[in-house]
Amino acid sequence: MGNQLTRVVIVLDRSGSMGSRVEEAVNHYNEQVQQLKEYDKDKDHDVLVSLITFNGQVWTQLDSVPASELKEASHKDYQPTGSTAMYDAMGYAVQRLRECDDNAYKSVAYLLALISDGRENASSHFDAEDVRKMISACEEDDKWTISYMGCDPQYVKHVGETLGIAPSNTANWSTRTKARAAGGLRCAAASIGTYMADRTLCRSKSFKKDTLYSDEVGTMADFDTDDADGTALGSETLDDINADTVKTTTTADASPDVVKPTATAPRCDGSGRGRGRRQGVRRMGGQKIGGQCYSGGGGIDLQALRQNMGDWNEDEAPESEAWGKASSVDWKKYGTKTAD
Repeated sequence: MGNQLTRVVIVLDRSGSMGSRVEEAVNHYNEQVQQLKEYDKDKDHDVLVSLITFNGQVWTQLDSVPASELKEASHKDYQPTGSTAMYDAMGYAVQRLRECDDNAYKSVAYLLALISDGRENASSHFDAEDVRKMISACEEDDKWTISYMGCDPQYVKHVGETLGIAPSNTANWSTRTKARAAGGLRCAAASIGTYMADRTLCRSKSFKKDTLYSDEVGTMADFDTDDADGTALGSETLDDINADTVKTTTTADASPDVVKPTATAPRCDGSGRGRGRRQGVRRMGGQKIGGQCYSGGGGIDLQALRQNMGDWNEDEAPESEAWGKASSVDWKKYGTKTAD
């Protein structure tokens, strides 16, 4: 046992809307595995990894596994289906971390990374206020870094504010194309790599980071990119996304589909960090950017999605070669509510 401990908890959406981005999600996980294994080589630094996936149910796929023992996954290990119990997954993940007894270590840090492409629509054990209270209690302890990456910038802002997640630990990404999904997840992986590098150098009693995704405090990062170097396709400040629609006023040197915002905004520069740059904001066809976000803000009707997907089998525990058989949550122990 080393003197330093970092617990990394990946909370990954496996609802049906992620079905078109299985390859990108698996590649992202595998990239994380390789990074975490490198940092676990330090004999004085223990890195324990947990993987929690969620659809209408919440599943523990990995529980406090040494990073050195992690296996890479394949598309067979990750089979999305069903709805999105995001608050249940977050509430459970925070509670599991809070019950860990890590007093034997001189330096402790917890990183909880939530990645989703859709909206909460199925939680029955925790609501937003429950999760907010838990996160607020964690903020009193300087060892917690909690992050959230979602597809719709307005919804990401809403979730971040509702749950009390630091704005600079939130990021927008897109699943509209394979390239953009891969680019966004690549930026996230780079951010976590930076976190681990900083964490390794920190030998104080605790470690937290309020600028995980964006260098600019109070500003959401934009990971909507399909370039190899991680250049963002479009960015907005938190003030910009308060409006229901993207502005459509043009200038002489702007195309009908591009406008020039008046403020700087975060972007991914390839290092996974949100940098303040002036960017053109795409109109997105004149649609509200705060519309429904199932598969990257496409405005898909949930009922139609359910009909198209047929049987969801959400109650069947996932089983895979890389992660073994998942375990369900004992909600009598962890939940604040009893499902109807």
